[in-house]
Amino acid sequence: MTAVILLASVMPIVLADGADDGIGIVIDIDEPENSCPVIYQDPTQRAWYPNDQTWYTATKYGECQTNLYGDEYCVVPERGNYVFKGETLTYYVIVEDANGKDDIDFTRLENLGACSEIAVPTVIPTPYTTWSAYAQAKFGISAWNANTMALYKCKVIVASQTESQREIVVQTTDGDATCNSENYGIVEESKEFISFNPDLSVDLVGTINFGSVVPGSVATSTPIRIENDGDDGVVMDMYIDADDYFTDTNNEEAICGDGNGIKHDRFSYYASKGSINSGRNDNTVPGLGEPSGICIARADEYTLMPSHSGEIADMCRVINYIRGGSFLTEGDYMSIRFRLDVPSNCEPASYTDGEFHVVGRVL
Repeated sequence: MTAVILLASVMPIVLADGADDGIGIVIDIDEPENSCPVIYQDPTQRAWYPNDQTWYTATKYGECQTNLYGDEYCVVPERGNYVFKGETLTYYVIVEDANGKDDIDFTRLENLGACSEIAVPTVIPTPYTTWSAYAQAKFGISAWNANTMALYKCKVIVASQTESQREIVVQTTDGDATCNSENYGIVEESKEFISFNPDLSVDLVGTINFGSVVPGSVATSTPIRIENDGDDGVVMDMYIDADDYFTDTNNEEAICGDGNGIKHDRFSYYASKGSINSGRNDNTVPGLGEPSGICIARADEYTLMPSHSGEIADMCRVINYIRGGSFLTEGDYMSIRFRLDVPSNCEPASYTDGEFHVVGRVL
């Protein structure tokens, strides 16, 4: 009975006189619905690389390696979320278009430049044995499909005119009107916020005043504050030194010790920051400054001031016995006071022509 019903529904048969008849069938096959491209990121491989200036702290306090995609990068744990002119940020994304990867027109970082398609890595880190397994774990795709997916590298080279906090957005398009965002065919996904070229500033708050001293005495100054007055979470490593001599501009022949002025090694300093201080300075973490045998606290816990040469290599890292001792984040400060061992053969004069120098090196 079932077979008869099916047959009758398609082609009626009249057996009495042998006549037959048929009915036409209409089948409409539409164009497949356009699929907009989708972006996936590998956040574990986002790479930062320093410029010529930040290279020194990056290699001193961080580790620089080559990542899965063959690009060099550095990791400095204390560094904030900021970049400076000449530094680079690199992102790695997979763009998938169900209509085929050839349907992808372009991929870029919004207002920062185009992304380039790159080959799939051939050396896969353990415990993954294939690129597809890695991509599933790191990008969050269901499976790698070379027909519908393409791998891109998006590299930002920071320019001097790029300023303030910006949202990093990866954009891609296949040019179809149904994928339009703001009428220019873009599908976008926000990645993170980054501060570009934040202001750098070191502020010295207070006045160094030893008061009136007498030859052969020891005098301690009023304290001052060394403050990181920069923006956007910038971290600085702090260094200090002194001019060779402090002289009297009104009496250039005034003798104090072994010359016509007070020599730098008659001054010393003591810095404190929270629970730590420079009283334990032993130069085991000198940072970028390594004056031999100088930046070590004496028995009185004061550290001698080195001679100013204009080079950080000749300065004392203010607190140098612990890795983060001299790091100051934005708005952070350390208190510092100075001691003067007044030479016994020091003529009465006003020895004010000289300076202490404080330098902050950004991480």
